[in-house]
Amino acid sequence: MNIVLTGYMGTGKTAVANELQKQLGWEVIDVDERIVIYENSTIDDIFTKKGEPYFRKVESKIIAELSNLDQKIIATGGGAVLNQSNIYTLKKNGLLICLSAQAEQIYQRLKGDNTRPLLKVSDPLATIKEMLKARANFYANNNYKIETINLTIQEVAKKIIKLMPQAIDVKLNQNPYKIYLNKPFQELVHFLPPAYKVLVISDTHVAPKYLVDFMTSLKEKYNTNFHLIPSGEKYKNLSEISKIYEAAIKHGLDRDSLIIALGGGVVGDMAGFAAATYLRGINYIQVPTTLLAQVDASIGGKTGVDLKHGKNLIGAFHQPSLVWIDPQFLNTLNDNEYRNGLAEVVKYSVISQGTWDFLSSNIEKILKKEPKILKKMLEISARAKAQVVSEDEKEAGLRKILNLGHTLGHALEANFNYEYKHGEMVAVGIIFASHLASKLKICNHNIETELQKTLLKILPNSKDGSNLIDKIKNKIKNKQHLNHIMDIMAKDKKMSEGKIDFIVPEKIGKVRLESLQLDTIKDILSQW
Repeated sequence: MNIVLTGYMGTGKTAVANELQKQLGWEVIDVDERIVIYENSTIDDIFTKKGEPYFRKVESKIIAELSNLDQKIIATGGGAVLNQSNIYTLKKNGLLICLSAQAEQIYQRLKGDNTRPLLKVSDPLATIKEMLKARANFYANNNYKIETINLTIQEVAKKIIKLMPQAIDVKLNQNPYKIYLNKPFQELVHFLPPAYKVLVISDTHVAPKYLVDFMTSLKEKYNTNFHLIPSGEKYKNLSEISKIYEAAIKHGLDRDSLIIALGGGVVGDMAGFAAATYLRGINYIQVPTTLLAQVDASIGGKTGVDLKHGKNLIGAFHQPSLVWIDPQFLNTLNDNEYRNGLAEVVKYSVISQGTWDFLSSNIEKILKKEPKILKKMLEISARAKAQVVSEDEKEAGLRKILNLGHTLGHALEANFNYEYKHGEMVAVGIIFASHLASKLKICNHNIETELQKTLLKILPNSKDGSNLIDKIKNKIKNKQHLNHIMDIMAKDKKMSEGKIDFIVPEKIGKVRLESLQLDTIKDILSQW
């Protein structure tokens, strides 16, 4: 990201920018200097000859160009943030830091400076006070505000570096966005896009733990309301979606409003689908609270609901404005739910080169949620998902590899009436995909053995002590279950001309798509 320094003149933007350059090695770009070069004229002459409105127009043009850069330190003029679109443009790829100082301090710093056209008045101090008051709300729209009184330039720079979030880009041609990692959810408010009203969608499981604190963090800046849905996959349906629409209407959401999903994958899918279809589409934010949602469901813009015939048969691609991943949510996640999400982590290690060693060698630390290892795991998984989505937003090709384990996994979920968790069935699906690949001579049998060994460490044992994979295998031997599972797969979105696209591993770190007849899958599944 860029670091963008804003604030009133005389608050130290240039000096802090130069210090940041020393500490980070990034290039400093001064917006006013760019305007001088563009116009081949001084700031004072532009104001005098062409007026402030013209100056602001050129300023917005320069800002739009600079916002496309990366890892730059951009110092803006004091009035740049008076235009709301400038703030939005700069926030897309930058951390906006407003440097602040008292009017008297600013006056002392600027006294005798004849290059400031806005201070060529009879009472500069009164003008400074008046302008600071008039601009207060605009400066409040920055990500953070730093009071520079009693701080050295070096101390201000260190504070800014500490505030920098870790961010991963989802690089789409339209509506690109960032995944913010490892920052407390209380800081999300500093990164939200402009919005008239905010509606938080959560569920009855997450709300008692986090909703009050989450709403409190937003209400300082936004007109915020909430709507709760019942917890559980069985409520991921059109009936509950209609209730979200009713809540949106009740609270007066318009096209400039924002929906925030605070919860797991079900909440994210439903809030995203509601946002995609309400008023033909409004912005939404993903704040995933489960591991499964953090590493998978919240990233990529897949939204939707289930029908009795199968999962996610009604939906839309609707990318979030940003995704906010806070590891502290995982501290209150029960062990089974946490392990449920680890199946998706395994998936990313199978489809991405160079990540399996990290996973397999740190599995015990991951299970203990050791902070440094946990953060690294979240980053690896989110980065893998972002890379795939960036190359194939709507599953025309590459993105299909994300379905590893899901084709059978979804069918198992529906067949057993969602008695088992999504991640558990994906884990079973990954093992079967490797078994299928082994039978079809696509991969070595050792791949199946290695994957099953790792997944057995993750999956909880059943109450009777048997492992889940063997339990599902035994249930599939029942012809009624087997036939129903195959019927569900026959209705899968990936079916085409009598064949289904099935993702299988060639080796750890590389998978491929095989178009298979259902009978082929059924024969191998029945003997598994």
